[in-house]
Formats: sequence, structure tokens, C-alpha cells
Amino acid sequence: FSMSASFQADQSGIEHQDVMPAAPPPDDIPDFKTASRVFDDASFRQFDEWDVRIIPRELLSTREDKASQQQVWFRHRDPLPDDRVLHICALAYMSDLTLLGSAQVNHLEERQHLMVASLDHAMWFMRAFRADEWLLYDQSSPSACGGRSLTQGKIFNQYGEMVAAVMQEGLTRYARDFTPGRG
Repeated sequence: FSMSASFQADQSGIEHQDVMPAAPPPDDIPDFKTASRVFDDASFRQFDEWDVRIIPRELLSTREDKASQQQVWFRHRDPLPDDRVLHICALAYMSDLTLLGSAQVNHLEERQHLMVASLDHAMWFMRAFRADEWLLYDQSSPSACGGRSLTQGKIFNQYGEMVAAVMQEGLTRYARDFTPGRG
């Protein structure tokens, strides 16, 4: 494990951001724990502390310029203390849980045959936020090839402010005993 970090004091300067994409409100989407049939699987225990709502594809306003995309509403289930660093750490943890899923949405039938792991993960924090309030994670995967996927995400608060951005390279390789097209 290695980490590179940079810090700065708040300063004044120019401001702009991408517009938050359209998304149904979180209360209209079932939480992952309720919606998923595999939630009892030990590999999903990391979601226990989080209210995660993956927007179904039929409700997603897909964009032609995106090869593979998904949107996720999430928040910590319990109130967190007023500690900015704690909220940043919580968001850094949560940002890794669903991002590689954006590379898999166009490959649902092959998904169970994939070995998946984060290889690197970079984040930029733009504005203050609370990890115990709803955040929209707009995710996409511009490319996947050779058993690796590039994924990216923008995280917005409920007011449409972009609070963080994420880039990740992930392993998305077929298991050795699987041949695409032959099941």
C-alpha cells in the first residue's frame, strides 16, 4: 500500500463545476440491502454501515458519450460527528465500494465470472460535505480492455454541488475457467 496526498488551507479563487446529472431522488430507489438477493453474502458486509441505492438502468438518463455508466445514491446510516476529516475518510472508503460496478453494467451476464479488484484509486475533494447526508455518485467507465477497466466518478451533494471526483483503475479479468460466449 502506498499513498500520495496533498493538503491546502482554504483559499479564494475561481469557481465552476459540471452540472449534477438528473437522477431520481434517493427515496424513490430501494436500498441495496433490500433490493439485493445476495446481501447475505459475506462479500457484501462492507455495505452494512451504508444506505446505498443503485439507480436501476431503466431510470438512468444514459448519455450517448458514455460507454458504461451507473449512478448511486449513498450516505452513512448513522449520524457522524462534526469532524471534516472523518467525513473525508468515510467518503474515501465508500467511493471504492461501487465504482468498478460502472465497468460491469454492460456485461451483466459475464459479471459472475469476473475477478474484480481495485488497483489504484485517486480522489480530489472540492467542497465540504457530510457523508451522513445523501450524495449522488455519477460513475462511468470510459474504457475496459485486457482485463483492466478505467473508471471515474463525480460525487454531488443534494444541492447539486460537486464535492469530490474519483479515478480508478481496476482488475476486471475473467476467471481462468471461463471462456466468453461459452458460459
